[in-house]
Amino acid sequence: MIIKDHYGFDEATLEPFFAQADENEDGQLDAVEFAGFRSVIRARAVKNALGILPDVDEVGTCFSTLSNNTNNTTLGRGRTR
Repeated sequence: MIIKDHYGFDEATLEPFFAQADENEDGQLDAVEFAGFRSVIRARAVKNALGILPDVDEVGTCFSTLSNNTNNTTLGRGRTR
């Protein structure tokens, strides 16, 4: 699934959002359903990013730079190495 690859969520995380978006319960998302699904997943990704950003922000600017991203490897849920 493209959203799984793009936003980094596993299938277990996406499944309830997919089911909620599938308004006619046909197991497929039409364009309108997909737009809603994508909006919910994007909001969740932004929320996760807000939790991770302080860990990669080396200078306290609330932004990530190329050097931040190459100096830290994000391990999910706000962990870096």
